[in-house]
Amino acid sequence: MQKHSKIFLMVTVFLLAFLSAYCLGYFLTQPKKAIVSVGLSTAGWIIGASEVPLHIEVVPNGYPMVGQSWTIFVYEYSTSPGKFAFNSYPNSSVLAAVKLADHAQNYNLSVNDKGQATFVFQPEYQDVAFQAFSGASVSEKVVISEHYVSSNIVDQLSGGNLIALAVTVGGWFFSRNKIGKKSRFMVIAIICLFGLVTAISLFSKFFQETIWGYPERIIGQIITFTFLEDVTIAGFAIFVMFICYALFSIRKK
Repeated sequence: MQKHSKIFLMVTVFLLAFLSAYCLGYFLTQPKKAIVSVGLSTAGWIIGASEVPLHIEVVPNGYPMVGQSWTIFVYEYSTSPGKFAFNSYPNSSVLAAVKLADHAQNYNLSVNDKGQATFVFQPEYQDVAFQAFSGASVSEKVVISEHYVSSNIVDQLSGGNLIALAVTVGGWFFSRNKIGKKSRFMVIAIICLFGLVTAISLFSKFFQETIWGYPERIIGQIITFTFLEDVTIAGFAIFVMFICYALFSIRKK
C-alpha cells in the first residue's frame, strides 16, 4: 500500500509541477503588448481631421495561416437623424504596419473599386496593424491579435491522443495481471492527459472552426493549442515510462 501511495504521489507531483511550470512560463514569457507604430510620413496625414469619416474592417480579425491573406474593407459612414449607413469607399489607401524581429516596416496597399485591399501573411510578422486614409481623413486602427492553426494540427492532436489513449487502456487491461497493479497510477495519469487533449481538441474541432482555421486560444489565455501540444509531450513521456515498466515486468516474470 505504501508503494502504491508513493507512486501515486510521484505522478501527482509530476503533473502539478508540469502544470505550474507551464502557467508560470506562460506569463513570464508573454511579450509586452505595445501599440504598433504606424508611420505618418505620408503627406496630408492630420490626426483628428475628418474630411471623410472612414471605417475599416479586417477579415479575419486575427492571423490567418501562413500564405493566406487578410481582406481589408474600407467604408465611409454617414449619420442622420434615425439613420446610420456604411458605403464602400474606393478613393482611399490602407497602411499595413508590420513589426518584424529587429525592425518595423510599412506597406501602402491600394484599394480596388469595391473599397477592398488584400495583404498576405508571412511567418516573420510579429505584430500587424491596418489603418485606412484618404487625404486628411484617417480611420481607426485595427491591431491583429488572434492566431489560427490549421485543421492538420487539430486532427493530429485529437486523433493521435485518442489512439494513444485506446492503446494505453487496452494494453493495461490485457496485461494488468502480468505487470501488477503498480502501473495503474501511470495509466491514470496517461488517461487524464490524453483524455484532456482529446476532449479539448475535439471541442475546438466541432465548435470553433472558421474558414481561416481554428483559434489558437481555445479557452481563455492558457488553454491553447500550444498548451495541448505540451500536455501531449508530457503524456507520451509517461506513456514511454509505462511501456518500459510493462516490458520489464513481463520479462522479469
